[in-house]
Amino acid sequence: MHFGREAFYLRAHGLRTTGTVLNADAGPLIGYTTADGRARRFQSHVASQPPKYAVGDKVPLLYDPAKPSRAKIDSFSDQWLVTGLLGGFGLLFLLATIYALVFRLRGP
Repeated sequence: MHFGREAFYLRAHGLRTTGTVLNADAGPLIGYTTADGRARRFQSHVASQPPKYAVGDKVPLLYDPAKPSRAKIDSFSDQWLVTGLLGGFGLLFLLATIYALVFRLRGP
């Protein structure tokens, strides 16, 4: 799934659980247990300096029961950061292009 579609899908069809931060050096490594009792781990793609989470912190998660390894921390930054950045840069580029075209068409 790409960008915002995964976040929408997890909101609609994902299962909620709580995970434990196992390593917080880069994007946190989080361990959790699925509804069927299987232990899983995943690495969040969102990192911060200083780290947002500490080892042992409990964090809310959403995961797809069909693909439990594709979990996400249930927070705005983990769900929407990449989508927001790409959308924001795309919008900025579009506005710059429109601005340049308008002034070029007016011309001296």
